[in-house]
Amino acid sequence: MPTITTTTNAPIVTAAAIRFVQLLLANRATLRGHPALINLGAFGAGRPGSGSLTSQFSLFGLDGYDTLASVAEGAAVTETALTMALRTIAVARRSLRRSLSDQMRTVDPTGTLNIPRFAIDGFVSANVTLTNLIAAMMSGFASSVGSSGVDFDHDTFLEAKATLIEAKVPGPYLSLMPETHFSRWMVDLEGRAGVTQWRPATAEMQMLKGPGFQGTYDNVDIITAPGCPTSGSDHIGGMFGLGAIGYAEMPVEYPQSAFILLQEGPIAVEEIRTGTSGLTDTVTHYHVGTVEIEDARGVQLLAA
Repeated sequence: MPTITTTTNAPIVTAAAIRFVQLLLANRATLRGHPALINLGAFGAGRPGSGSLTSQFSLFGLDGYDTLASVAEGAAVTETALTMALRTIAVARRSLRRSLSDQMRTVDPTGTLNIPRFAIDGFVSANVTLTNLIAAMMSGFASSVGSSGVDFDHDTFLEAKATLIEAKVPGPYLSLMPETHFSRWMVDLEGRAGVTQWRPATAEMQMLKGPGFQGTYDNVDIITAPGCPTSGSDHIGGMFGLGAIGYAEMPVEYPQSAFILLQEGPIAVEEIRTGTSGLTDTVTHYHVGTVEIEDARGVQLLAA
């Protein structure tokens, strides 16, 4: 019997696969439950059986919005009209489908291509979807700091916070930045003198943490977020306080015939088997909507 070697015979495979798997680069930051956001679902938005995917709520100018007028003795005080505004939030369907063949699952040497792993993928992706929706809203604030074509720096950060303070915006504050903003701010902080260089928060901004939450500076949570808008060569981030942005998630009631692999609140991952094709799909379902509640509670960060 001849000896089988790679020098006299073609290899069975061109290369042997190993069990190492690395995730491709992506920002997987999640904002669900952050205290700077208002979950309008807790107040009935997206409630099953409500009759509509759209919900409306009111803003009232009460509790110090108007002050008392000076009125002469015996004179009738005139009415101060109550300032009101209405906001609307609509919940929409978001979905992600993965499809896996029986053959691919069988020959996969990494153990990664399987339905439970796709269920986790769907859950993480749903969380990132909400982050993207909120990040995309940063260009909607009327107030803006920074300059087109100029790198983001510490002065811009302080100006944004000052803008919110002067507008009487309550905390907590949250800043969503594209990675370019944060990296250039980090470089600027490194070269700062005076009291800034000695602050523990300045050192924290230099620590490598990967994408997502970068730490807290001046009591502002800093998150590098996917989905921040661009304008030409500029990038747009934002800083906002409590009451600027709200979101609503709608939990869906699925039929008994649906095979739900994973469900966490409004996020559900369903397995669908197509035996005639030898395919198994996972479909992630997420019904969510966002709204700008009060524009003056946020400011956009414009920089190169």
